[in-house]
Amino acid sequence: MHKLLSVTEARQQFLALAATFEHTPGVVEVTKRGKPVMVILPIRAYESLQEMAEITLDRPLLASIRRGLDDARRGRVRALRTVRKQLRI
Repeated sequence: MHKLLSVTEARQQFLALAATFEHTPGVVEVTKRGKPVMVILPIRAYESLQEMAEITLDRPLLASIRRGLDDARRGRVRALRTVRKQLRI
């Protein structure tokens, strides 16, 4: 669901939007005088965005993720069962 509502419409539908987000994830773009001023989104989407922002600001973690993706692209991977065997898990 992606809705575009004016501030007035958003105010009128606020409680209904909260109920809708419980069942149907989506985004509501709120406008004032036809210009976007804010976005309303479910808490899970917000938390995901926060987590992504934290990851992108953590340079060592981001570098590690990039190395891992590069290893996967180049085929430098091992099967989970092989790793478990080596670690005796």
